[in-house]
Amino acid sequence: MARLIETCRLLCSTWSSSSSQSSNTLCLFRWWSVLLPMVAVSPLPQAPPMTLGVINLHGTVIPVLDLRHRFGFPPHEYGLAAHLLLARTTRRTLALPVDEVLGVKEVAALAVTSPDAVVSGRAPVVGIVALADGLLFIHDLDSLLSYDEEQQLTRAIAETAPCG
Repeated sequence: MARLIETCRLLCSTWSSSSSQSSNTLCLFRWWSVLLPMVAVSPLPQAPPMTLGVINLHGTVIPVLDLRHRFGFPPHEYGLAAHLLLARTTRRTLALPVDEVLGVKEVAALAVTSPDAVVSGRAPVVGIVALADGLLFIHDLDSLLSYDEEQQLTRAIAETAPCG
């Protein structure tokens, strides 16, 4: 018999559109680790298009992925008021720039509905939660990058690593 997870932690972020004053609230994913202030991001040639570059975190190279690109939002210049959300996938740690963190919500597993009838496209949505003020979309970071993009990112990081 499978055990049911009683709650999932949902991290929400506001994405501001440069073409309008409105914003959309998205639930990014289920598991996260650390929120950091924005730092300088070094370019990473030959990386997948959604890669903004890399940061050096205590000697570890961390790729910075732009979820706006993956979800089809217009490009956005992240300023010093933005943050980097460090998240761990089964393969690597990622840094995800966010404009604003609204907070963490705990939601009963029974409140999460299947996205099958609502969402199509490349966004890896694994669940949807209806709240009083809108919908939260739960995204699976492990499927954020395709196999080819994952390999391309690994090669790009290896090619920029210092020799020795």
